[in-house]
Amino acid sequence: MIAESDVTTDPGLRRLGTRLLRQGALYDRLARAPRSEEAIHRLRVLTRRMRAACTLARQIAPTLPLRDLARGLRRTGRALGERRALDVAAADYAALSGGRTHPQIERARAVAETRLLRRFRPRQREAGVAAARQAALAMGSAEAEPGALERFLRRRGERLRNASGAMTKEELHVLRIEAKKTRYALEAVRAMTGGGAAPAERTLKRLQRRLGRIHDLEVLRALLPAREAVAVRAAAREAALRTGVPPLARALNSVSLVPRGRNGRAP
Repeated sequence: MIAESDVTTDPGLRRLGTRLLRQGALYDRLARAPRSEEAIHRLRVLTRRMRAACTLARQIAPTLPLRDLARGLRRTGRALGERRALDVAAADYAALSGGRTHPQIERARAVAETRLLRRFRPRQREAGVAAARQAALAMGSAEAEPGALERFLRRRGERLRNASGAMTKEELHVLRIEAKKTRYALEAVRAMTGGGAAPAERTLKRLQRRLGRIHDLEVLRALLPAREAVAVRAAAREAALRTGVPPLARALNSVSLVPRGRNGRAP
């Protein structure tokens, strides 16, 4: 018979669970608030961070019941991302056209808002908050597999390096996704270990922002005729931003994501 005193839990996972619990409460407050552009942006970033916590926890403690929460966050994140991309497209169009609006962009925003409303119905919102609470409690009583944290970070670093030579539109998209996932994974690791931001995080943030702006301009151009003046201006800005990607991507090749002296367990 196993005594309660024989069961060990991982303090890093407990810290990650506490963070997820706070994030779930913030998610509930933001989801109840009016859906301003700022609230949409904050919710989108929050869902990314919560998903990163789920991904990290499942990698180092595979038995944790996180699948439902991760699936719900992914669906909500997609709806938020669609609305956010169109908000930015509208702002970029106004900036490049002298303050005008575009009917196609506005129609697309209305459709995206309708889809988002479905994700924030009371039942869906309450289910998401409850799933986050359940996941956080499970993390508080879980134990990480030895060495799993290092293996996870090495895999993330390898995928990032494999994408770092991106040149085409498709390759840049892959690099943007890998940079985003890795950045938020490192934030989750910091929550576990209590360490400070690593140099890789700062570089990833700069790279992610640049790639995000390139993506924003791609979205805008996709909504417009190719020869429209605003589309031509957006293409010029996009090309200028692309020139800054290779130096940032190359800088990541010399940075290790794995903390030194770790043994697979958070302190």
